[in-house]
This record gives sequence, C-alpha cells and structure tokens, in this order.
Amino acid sequence: LLYTDGIVEAMDADGVPFGEERLVDIVRQHGEESPDVIREKILAEIRRFVGTASPHDDMTLVLVKMEERTASAAA
Repeated sequence: LLYTDGIVEAMDADGVPFGEERLVDIVRQHGEESPDVIREKILAEIRRFVGTASPHDDMTLVLVKMEERTASAAA
C-alpha cells in the first residue's frame, strides 16, 4: 500500500485528520479482498469521514497484492 499524505491528512469539518490508524484498520478488515475492493473501502470511508468538508490536498493511493506461491507452483 502506497499513499500520499492527502489520504491520512484528509480532515473532517472539525479539522480532525483521517489518520494512519483508520487506514490500517480498513486494510486489516478487508485484506483478503481484491485491491479494487480495498481501494473502494478506503475511499468510501474517507468520504464518509470527511463529510461536507472541502478537500485540502490531493489523494493518491496505490495497492499491490501479491499472492503467496506454493512450492509446487514455483516449479
């Protein structure tokens, strides 16, 4: 997971940042999902958190998921 500071610094109307802890919680909860699903969960939660507050920074998010290879698959 790679992201710019605009993800964790997205603020609600009171100026509270979204924060890394919320981001990590989402990834932990949905880590078994596809990268597309995880991305949408993160973005939806940021939109919910921010509400009507104006964005103050750009947001970039890159997810890469690697599947574990078994010994027979590696041969």
